Amino acid sequence: MGASAVVRRRISGGQPLLARTLRWRWTFAAAIPTLATLLFEWGFGWPISNTARAAAALPFGVAVAFVVVSAVATVHYE
Repeated sequence: MGASAVVRRRISGGQPLLARTLRWRWTFAAAIPTLATLLFEWGFGWPISNTARAAAALPFGVAVAFVVVSAVATVHYE
């Protein structure tokens, strides 16, 4: 069985790629750097550069993209 058959089987109703709770935990963990920059800037008044904001937001963006792609992969078209 080829790799594409395994992916199709998993998307079409086999074992889920990741459990829902695990996806939420990883998404929350990926949001921690973004929340830290928000806390430092708003709470302590420390200026944060745009480069630092972008670097801190990257893990959260990847996690959200993974959740969205996983959700779209479960949509069944007739």
